[in-house]
Amino acid sequence: MAFFVIRLRMLTELKENVLIYNTFSFFCLILKDYKIECMLELKIKNEKKEDIIYHADKNIVEGLYLTVDSAKVKENCKALNIDLSQEEGKVKTVLKSLNKVTVVTIIVNAQTQFQYFVGGDLNLKALIKVDEKEMPNNIKEVVLKAYHIIQKSSLVSKIKEKVD
Repeated sequence: MAFFVIRLRMLTELKENVLIYNTFSFFCLILKDYKIECMLELKIKNEKKEDIIYHADKNIVEGLYLTVDSAKVKENCKALNIDLSQEEGKVKTVLKSLNKVTVVTIIVNAQTQFQYFVGGDLNLKALIKVDEKEMPNNIKEVVLKAYHIIQKSSLVSKIKEKVD
């Protein structure tokens, strides 16, 4: 079977200085079938204020991205200095707060790891409507906690500006 690849790359600036690069790869099997694969890259600043690329697999709702590919999760963790070690048999959840975003890393075991990228522009109404089969309520609670961290940080920054 023969196939060909069409690759498109778009750069869009999002709210709050977060850049997203959408790379769409269309794999087309001639006269048979086609498969669409989407990879998202978000440009953010790490703790050292250096630009890094955060890799995501899927946009769930506005302001919320999911990464399930363990290689991408490991790459993101390395770039963000997130420790992947865990106690045997225990699920580990790490919230990493950066400027106007929070990354939620959930480590089930060495093979099963996933991340949620939570932006300050998270659409809460859309999040609530996400089916529990796609995103269980306990995960939504962690995402809401991550969003709360962003809002609290933003509020503290605004108060400091007014005081100064």
